[in-house]
Amino acid sequence: MIDGVTCWAATKALHIESNTYLIGDNDYFDEGDSSVLPEFIPGDLVRTTEHEFSDKAVGLLAKELVRPSGNPNKYLFEFLFKAAKQTLRIDMETKTNYSEQIQEVKERELSGEFFYPTILDTIRKLNEL
Repeated sequence: MIDGVTCWAATKALHIESNTYLIGDNDYFDEGDSSVLPEFIPGDLVRTTEHEFSDKAVGLLAKELVRPSGNPNKYLFEFLFKAAKQTLRIDMETKTNYSEQIQEVKERELSGEFFYPTILDTIRKLNEL
């Protein structure tokens, strides 16, 4: 997701087996850019499916996380992506599971960093529980 719009970005990946790939380093992933919210990040092991894109080209699309990367911020990126897409349940389990990530976003937002309104709204709703 870039600037709140769902999009796909080509990336290097290592074929592991069948439809399973290890996402490699790429140009679009910048840990410091909160406007780019990838569903999967370098180091993630993903399952792919064939997909027809809007230009009618056919390629592989990562659809399922098999194993998360070892990136210490993986769950922050997961929280940001799901909050922006509004796919997180608003319940105590979500609030507990992402408590560190919620706190980090709140601190970074207070220091002036941009976050999509849907992310801040998700945090507000979770805080109201």
